[in-house]
Amino acid sequence: MKWVAMSDGTIPDGALKFGYEADGTPLYVARAYYAGGLHLGKVRPGFEGALIPYAGTEVVVKFYEVLCI
Repeated sequence: MKWVAMSDGTIPDGALKFGYEADGTPLYVARAYYAGGLHLGKVRPGFEGALIPYAGTEVVVKFYEVLCI
């Protein structure tokens, strides 16, 4: 497996799915640097970036990496 740099909600070929939204849209494993740390999160088509949990909420991070097989 490898991490692939992406931005703006883009999903690379070979991205690892880890779940689905209620409407059936697949979610992919993402990570991003935010507030001095590296955080795991999620990304899917239609997001403006990766959603990263931070301080009790989710923040959108424009530049992120997606875990690929």
